[in-house]
Amino acid sequence: MQVRVDEACEKHLAVKVNKRPYQLTRMGFGLNCGPEIIKAIFNVMIGQDKKIESATDSYFDDIIVDTEKVNVEEVRRLLKKFDLECKEPVPLENERVLGLQLTKNC
Repeated sequence: MQVRVDEACEKHLAVKVNKRPYQLTRMGFGLNCGPEIIKAIFNVMIGQDKKIESATDSYFDDIIVDTEKVNVEEVRRLLKKFDLECKEPVPLENERVLGLQLTKNC
């Protein structure tokens, strides 16, 4: 997930690479605070729609959608409303995720 930074804040996100200055237009996530920032953004964003909130969960920057409760496209539209983009959805049925085998109706 890439979070755009307000133009007024870009000057505070200046970095030098090979002695050349750059201003970041996206929020940079550090190893320590990145997961918590993403989780907070996700919770605020998803909390705007109670139906989507009850049908989703997240792990870092992955969103897990219960498609029996809400359509994936509804979640994508909500993300777009916040100017966020996501990868194409991947079905998880009978797949391994985070070292776990997911099986439907067991």
